[in-house]
Amino acid sequence: MADRASRGWRKTRKHRRGTAVLPRETSVPPESTAESPSPHMDDALIGASDLPPETKLAADLEPNVRALRSALGDTADLVVTRRTSCDKRLAFALCYLNGIIDARAIEEAVLRPLARRTPPGGRDVTLAIEESVVDVASSKRAATMGEVVEGLLKAQGVLFIEGAAAALVLELREWPQRQVDDPKDEAAVRGPGESFIELLITNVALVRRHVRNRYLRVRTMEVGGETKTTVALLYLDNLADPDLVAEVRRRIEGVGDRNILDSAHLAGLIKDSPWSPFPLLWNTERVDRATGYLLEGRVVILTDGSPGAIIAPTTFFDLFAAPEDYYFSFYYGTILRFIRLINALLAMTLPPLYISLVSYNVEMLPTKLALLIAGTRQGIPIPALIEVVLIELAMEALREASVRMPRAMGQTIGVVGALILGTAAVQAGIISNMMVIVVAVTAITSFAMPSYQLGVTTRVLKYFLVAWAAVFGTYGLVLGFSIILAHQIGLESFGVPYFSPAAPGTAKQAGSTLLRFPLFLLPHEPGYVDPLARRHGRLRKQERDYE
Repeated sequence: MADRASRGWRKTRKHRRGTAVLPRETSVPPESTAESPSPHMDDALIGASDLPPETKLAADLEPNVRALRSALGDTADLVVTRRTSCDKRLAFALCYLNGIIDARAIEEAVLRPLARRTPPGGRDVTLAIEESVVDVASSKRAATMGEVVEGLLKAQGVLFIEGAAAALVLELREWPQRQVDDPKDEAAVRGPGESFIELLITNVALVRRHVRNRYLRVRTMEVGGETKTTVALLYLDNLADPDLVAEVRRRIEGVGDRNILDSAHLAGLIKDSPWSPFPLLWNTERVDRATGYLLEGRVVILTDGSPGAIIAPTTFFDLFAAPEDYYFSFYYGTILRFIRLINALLAMTLPPLYISLVSYNVEMLPTKLALLIAGTRQGIPIPALIEVVLIELAMEALREASVRMPRAMGQTIGVVGALILGTAAVQAGIISNMMVIVVAVTAITSFAMPSYQLGVTTRVLKYFLVAWAAVFGTYGLVLGFSIILAHQIGLESFGVPYFSPAAPGTAKQAGSTLLRFPLFLLPHEPGYVDPLARRHGRLRKQERDYE
């Protein structure tokens, strides 16, 4: 009894390692005499959930169906439709996963034609059906169970035919998707109201709609050990640097078996400095922003299942540009860029500046302002550092609560909670009125930036500067800010300096980072992303000759 149990345990362990039991000697069906000597499925293999992917399909219909059910663990969403032709000469089974297949195409393009028409004899039945019976966008033959399972998981239909040792994998996919809607995280006052969705093919079509250029290239690859996520690289062949495209492709292929569920996961794996708090790759949901960067010679990375596009490379000053900068006058666009830069500085430095001035360098304040702050802090039992940390943590908790709460209640909870918390804390004498103003201004400025990622970064670096200011005062604040600036200057995004075109760069390029020049003065090709200017001119000439 113990020996039998031990043998059963060893057999189960062997199956878990992926070792399948070889089939017994069986007679080979006449239809499969031309197949390679790889083992065919029989009753010894059918029922093993770890069926080797290279196992050849059988010539009989039912063994193939049973093996497919076993390979998928008899999953409930596997649909098997068995039919015969009108003259009873052809028996077939169409297998697909429910919910991701076009039901109308199944009936009109596959089942109905097979029921009404019998393929001509005298040649391979699968080839005859593929060429003259079914009416689908694309199809291919599958000779192994691994190819069949892969097709099913990619939302394709699999057609098994009695007497054929091969199956037809038919293009019938129809993924559930939401409608193209306005951007949620990157709202703009003016401009196109289109955002990417979770379906890759739709996202590529949205880009094609805006960039009707024969040089637009789309390259796809699969990454992820379990997810098998499809990633698409989009670039303009007459503008993008081939070295940049090759480097992006190399990094994505280097992801290996790491599972990718969103474009943010992919960005974290391919960016230059993974320990840097700054967003080295822009993750945008706006179609017009992605197409605009395509026209600058950059690479756009789309991930299936993610409503965001990755822009490579990305510079620091790109994070302060908004789409409506180019939809209004250049005067207004320039003013907005300066306001966003000031907001970023205030969101990061205002609390540590308050600590340094109140605790160390009161003499730097005007006399009236110093007396006013001293009056508001009279009776406060905690030092300025603890005061800042407590109120900032409370604000972070309110942010999280407003995001996690149901949408109908989240905004109300955030506003009411902040008012009640601030008023109660001031009346209780725990924090000062000036501290409430500082934290409120900091919270507003952290959200007044086009990039939400940059807003999160400023909130994180704020605590780094708070620590320096608490120890060394104003000198510590300046030193901490210098460390951050030096770190930024040393960063790169796919070989492009993160502070481009300000450092390094020409005076004209540096001015264009903060000044929104009129459209007729904008350079056709920004040099700091190294587009193929020479090749671009040559292809333009070829394009004119072609026209």
